[in-house]
Amino acid sequence: MEMGASHPGEIRTLAEIAMPSGGILTPIGPAHLEGFGSLENVYNSKLELADSLGKEDPLVVLESDACLLEKIRQRGRQAITVGYSEGSEYRIMDVKAEGGEVSFMLNGKGVFLFRVKLVFLR
Repeated sequence: MEMGASHPGEIRTLAEIAMPSGGILTPIGPAHLEGFGSLENVYNSKLELADSLGKEDPLVVLESDACLLEKIRQRGRQAITVGYSEGSEYRIMDVKAEGGEVSFMLNGKGVFLFRVKLVFLR
């Protein structure tokens, strides 16, 4: 389930409803400022998901977001890192997107294939 927010506290409310047993925190940038006012507020809102998880529940973060990783550590949590560099626990390599399909290698092993299908609800 994807959780989006436009104001602080919304992720916390969604997490109370969904009761996730794991989470992925996607990258943070200036495009997220509307409704939050500052990047610090965006980070804190994203971390509402981390705060809703149990200590053993997996939390996945892009390895290149040092600020987010530090904020997670300050909360006493561990994160699973994903990215393109050798420093990532799960390194994504050889990404190809074609005809509604995305494939990639993970840690140099296997090829993972995803088919993309967009569904619009009215």
